[in-house]
Amino acid sequence: MTHPFQIIILPEAEEDLEKLDSSIRRRCLDKMEWLARNPEAAGRKPLRHLPADLRGLNSYTVGDWRILYWVYPGEGLVKIYGVEHRSRIYKRLTK
Repeated sequence: MTHPFQIIILPEAEEDLEKLDSSIRRRCLDKMEWLARNPEAAGRKPLRHLPADLRGLNSYTVGDWRILYWVYPGEGLVKIYGVEHRSRIYKRLTK
């Protein structure tokens, strides 16, 4: 059994989570914990056409919501960048 990765939730993602309905927040937090236990099994596909400071960012779907995150295997980290509805999250990346 592999040890879970540490989850770091950035301040922007904390703000996103606070805005969510409690049931959606719980689903997203559960999925973040799953990502920490299974970072490679999450089907990571880095998003394309991102600014340099967001390079390597991945997206994971939870219903109509998206969790944006990076995985740092060498450091044992999953860093959460944001959580937002699919209709808004990608606009945020181009700002």
